[in-house]
Amino acid sequence: MGYSDVIRQILTSDAALKEDLRLLTDEIGGRVSGTAQLDKAAAWAITAFRQAGANVVRTEEFTTPQSWTEGKTEVNVLAPARFH
Repeated sequence: MGYSDVIRQILTSDAALKEDLRLLTDEIGGRVSGTAQLDKAAAWAITAFRQAGANVVRTEEFTTPQSWTEGKTEVNVLAPARFH
């Protein structure tokens, strides 16, 4: 069983994990170092660990000498349906 098969199996059998993945990818978005999305994802993770019963949850500060964020991106899907 390959890596993608394992992920597919987990996502089809665990609704909570599937929802976590959807939230992180669709709502929070890319989590590049130094971005607001990374801060939002970290806050989400802290809350999730606490709700799961973790006794101690903490983050560590770090410095990123350079960061990059994506500019405007456009996508045109051609199949199976066409949309921008």
